[in-house]
Amino acid sequence: MDRFLCFNCDGPYWDNVLLIPGYPVGYSYFRPFRYRDIWIQENLLKDIQDKTKRQKLIGNPVVLSMRFRLEEKKWLLIPIRKAIIRNIDPMPDHQSIYFSMGSLYDFRKVKSLSEVCIDIKGKGRNILGDRLFFAANLEIPIKECENAEVEDASWVSLVNLIASEKKLPIKEEAKRSIFIRFQNVSNKNSNEIGTIYKSSSLGEIQGIILSEGKSYELNLYHRVPCLLAQNISLEKSSIKYKILSGNLELSITEEELTGNYQKHTLNVAALKPSGTWEEIIVELPDKIKSQDKKRIYAANAHIPLKVKISNWHRFKQIGIWLLVTWLSLFITSIIGYLLDNKANLPLIVISALGSVASAFGIYKIQQRGTIK
Repeated sequence: MDRFLCFNCDGPYWDNVLLIPGYPVGYSYFRPFRYRDIWIQENLLKDIQDKTKRQKLIGNPVVLSMRFRLEEKKWLLIPIRKAIIRNIDPMPDHQSIYFSMGSLYDFRKVKSLSEVCIDIKGKGRNILGDRLFFAANLEIPIKECENAEVEDASWVSLVNLIASEKKLPIKEEAKRSIFIRFQNVSNKNSNEIGTIYKSSSLGEIQGIILSEGKSYELNLYHRVPCLLAQNISLEKSSIKYKILSGNLELSITEEELTGNYQKHTLNVAALKPSGTWEEIIVELPDKIKSQDKKRIYAANAHIPLKVKISNWHRFKQIGIWLLVTWLSLFITSIIGYLLDNKANLPLIVISALGSVASAFGIYKIQQRGTIK
């Protein structure tokens, strides 16, 4: 029996259609799915309201799926990818479910989204109704992607299918959208994904972990599938990259959107360790138009990450110079005693400790001078 975590792709949060496929495996989604009690299966709602049972739901896999509000299509759902529940924040008639991404399903050989629709039949309709979070024995007619390369190809196929869909009532805005997918932030030595922060309300936030003092590369892609077959492109517009702290430095903060599909590469320098966690926000214009003056819709992508302390980097930047300062002070203080043949072990120890204190004092004074 699988648990299904759904959203209505013809409802107000249709932008999930754009954003959910664009994340690599292991990253937390930037917002929870928020449900009123009536949108949750009764037995799952009871588990959420019980603290012990609620904790047992955390860490379990779910199937992220699209459902439809339109009456004649309401019993169909489309599985998009796996996910992991990271936290459930309960309130009366307001249940927030936080999750991180699992494997995308493989859409490379799918010719129409109707092929992979799950049809809820018979007694299941009475049991599930309009629920968006439920558990059921439903056969998933599509396999998961095996690796990141397959996921990239699957994403291309999926967004093309969304844009060309004629039978299913996916929101028109979603079909006429610019889709964003980012790859793991990485360098040649490391690509660490894990828990970047633990919150009592948000649960474990998952993302990329950068090391202080290192530089990384971020690759992301945009695609406008609704324009690909029309021999027209976007009007001139820009994509912006924003960070909300001084812990990171980006090689570029703005870039022109030059076509219906494009690879964007920027370098990310991890300057200082993060106090909690942070995001790179990929911001798209509110109003994008195609060359035939029709509106193209967009949603901003959020890339969660954290910069961790690097002891080796700090030693190279600070420790070596503290060591040099200490040695010079120590040698200077002891050399007179050595020349007069008055040096003994207590004097050497006292001089060494005094030199350490002096070295750290110089360092602290220098640090205060850099605070603005």
